Amino acid sequence: MEVEFDSRPVRPGSLIWSEDNILALVTPASVNIVFLVLDQYLSTYWGAQPEIDPEMADKVESVSLAWSPKIHSGGIGSVLALGNKAGHVTLWNVTSKENVRCIESWKAGSETWVIQLSWSPWVLEGERYVSMLAYGTADGKVQVREVKFNPASPLEGIDVSENVMGAPNQTLHPCTVLRWSPTFYETTNKRNMLAFSRGNRLNVWFPDSNTTVMWRRPIAKAIADITWDTYGRRIIVFFMDGKHCVLLLQDESLKVDDEQVEFIHQNIISRCHMQMKTNITQDEGDAENANVDDDGADEENSGGAIMGSKLQLHITSGSASFERTQLATVY
Repeated sequence: MEVEFDSRPVRPGSLIWSEDNILALVTPASVNIVFLVLDQYLSTYWGAQPEIDPEMADKVESVSLAWSPKIHSGGIGSVLALGNKAGHVTLWNVTSKENVRCIESWKAGSETWVIQLSWSPWVLEGERYVSMLAYGTADGKVQVREVKFNPASPLEGIDVSENVMGAPNQTLHPCTVLRWSPTFYETTNKRNMLAFSRGNRLNVWFPDSNTTVMWRRPIAKAIADITWDTYGRRIIVFFMDGKHCVLLLQDESLKVDDEQVEFIHQNIISRCHMQMKTNITQDEGDAENANVDDDGADEENSGGAIMGSKLQLHITSGSASFERTQLATVY
């Protein structure tokens, strides 16, 4: 299997850009982009034979990936973290097809898939770049390790700590979203906080005190996405049923910000919420009653045609801009 630069259609959901425009690819599909395939390097690293057995396939197959913040030293750029089906995390330096190599690896403390990966922004401690790499596994574990690079030779002597996140760090519900808080000038003397989901529960880990607080929305679907505001003071949580909530951080506690919830509902959702009513094919003389459901009839019992004629658009995800001054949402 030859690794080469190629230009083929790719599926947007299956790839991720680094800060220096290197693209990691998982599977091919629809927009022409130049990318680098890592299959051969993964097979070589794990010593796979031409015919790969199931155990080796779990090591070779990556199921999660995340680029580190850019290292402004020696033209290194970003480091790529990969999580595989066998519970390994590997770090790769990828700058061209001639320069692809694994620079660090470790077992994630689980035999199951590493399904989520997320790097915190860099901080400079002494003479080392330090980032916290959070990862979630399919058995419900969430762990964080500190990754330290030497600016003089970042790819040599990388120091990876053991898990630094305190208990509780495992539940029956796998983590589906990991989001580090942004770095803001008022919080530069503090380490970034980690927000992560487990079912319909939001957890926030505070590294400075090594404590985790949990907030749960009663009778709610699972969390679909999480985004922080510009200052790392509020968290917007999006649920699978289209609902949302804004949480305010106060002294390592979470409180619902009702004013912000109402603001989003009135100024965003209300403008994007439509209920379209159409006539139903029926006997002559009944058409005037086809659109009448203002009496509060139960939609579930009002017939498939009426249910199919209504389109409700809900927020399902959100992401902040590069300078975190704008919020884009998906309905």
